[in-house]
Amino acid sequence: MGDLANRKVFKLTKKQVFNQEFIVDERYNVTKELGQGAYGIVAATNNQTGEGVAIKKVTNVFSKKILAKRALREIKLLQHFRGKSKYTRR
Repeated sequence: MGDLANRKVFKLTKKQVFNQEFIVDERYNVTKELGQGAYGIVAATNNQTGEGVAIKKVTNVFSKKILAKRALREIKLLQHFRGKSKYTRR
C-alpha cells in the first residue's frame, strides 16, 4: 500500500477543438489543431514547463484489431526514441 501514497493525481479537463472533445490533464493548454482524419491531433503547451507537445486522440481503438496494433506500435516506437531529440522533435 506504500505505492498508493506515491501516485500522482491527475486533474482532467475537457477541451473542445474543432468539434472534437479532448480530455487532458489541466497542466496542458491546447493551442491549435495539427491534423484531422482517422486520428485527431492537437498541439498543446505544458503550463508547468512551457514545452510544446502533441496530443493524439485515437477513437474506437479496440473496434478493429489493426487499429489497436497500429496504436501499440506507435507507442512502442515513441518509447524507444524517447530522449533521442533527433527523432522526436521538430
